[in-house]
Amino acid sequence: MDIPYVRFSFESAVAQDWETLSVLDQELDALKLCQELRDASVRLGSQRLSMLHTLYPCPLFDRLHGMQKKGCVMGHGAWVHGATGPAMGWSMQEVVTSYYYSTISSSVAASMKLIRIGQVAAQKLLAEALSGAAHKIAQSVKVERSKVGCLLPLFDICSSRHETAYSRLFIS
Repeated sequence: MDIPYVRFSFESAVAQDWETLSVLDQELDALKLCQELRDASVRLGSQRLSMLHTLYPCPLFDRLHGMQKKGCVMGHGAWVHGATGPAMGWSMQEVVTSYYYSTISSSVAASMKLIRIGQVAAQKLLAEALSGAAHKIAQSVKVERSKVGCLLPLFDICSSRHETAYSRLFIS
């Protein structure tokens, strides 16, 4: 669900369409059902934007950071990843691919903390997950904005339960 928004944010940043960028961030917020998932996305996106703004000062990062400080956007992770890509000199394909990889690799890294799985097994999982990356990315970048979404009721139920659980293994 996030990859189309990485693309939409990238394209809007290239076009300097600030209004659409703001709406895209709001749409991402609405598509994340659980508050915990929204908060985690904003936390990751905000940290990335703050880091990029500090390390690589440029007009685009100034504008995006200003939009967030004024409350025009929350700064979801997919939004920040896409919107900052043009200033880094990345192509849309590079931005989308790097987002895909970072999402998969962080999930595999988390699995090593949650279950008994060694580094070799984790690398096998990562390789398997990435084996179909080109096809999955190609499909996701074709998705129209009006068609974005996902139906994962079990995931939503588990996420809802997790955010009110007494003890949890991860904060986000």
